[in-house]
Amino acid sequence: MKVITAMPKQTLSLLLLLLSIQVYAQKKATAHVFLEDKNQPCPKIVLSDFEMITGHWIGSGLGGEVDELWMPARQGQLQGVFRLENNGQIIFTEYMSLVQDSIGWMLKIKHFSKDFEGWEDRDKSETFRLIKAEKNALYFSGISYIRPSEDELLIFVAFKQKDGSYREEVFDLNLKSKLN
Repeated sequence: MKVITAMPKQTLSLLLLLLSIQVYAQKKATAHVFLEDKNQPCPKIVLSDFEMITGHWIGSGLGGEVDELWMPARQGQLQGVFRLENNGQIIFTEYMSLVQDSIGWMLKIKHFSKDFEGWEDRDKSETFRLIKAEKNALYFSGISYIRPSEDELLIFVAFKQKDGSYREEVFDLNLKSKLN
């Protein structure tokens, strides 16, 4: 076995720089959710890589019953809707869009009350940049979509607390129907 005892200084410096960027770009907020530096580029993936979330999903989260529907891609985007109910009452809904800009992919979400009053300003949305993608997982900064089986989708969301820490909420969803 040959042991390498010396590494050129430039190679070592480059290796350390690349490792520090990778660690910084994928800082964990919770057990299943990552955060990232907004200046880091997104992974290079194509729209079809998001097909793992398409369908009508039902389950639980935030103490209530959840519906999440992701429609098949059209014109370079994927759109979805979300609804949270508790004791038969709608708590809130969301309109979601997966779009690509010059940096990469991002998930944009607008929240609405049960009376369809927007939570965000008219021209604003919550934005979550894609930072990592695997065969059955999509990691956005603050939200992770993990598909452990054909009929199950787990969504993990990191909520920032007043003390700066993060609390993780899980949405455990089952596939109600596929959409083409």
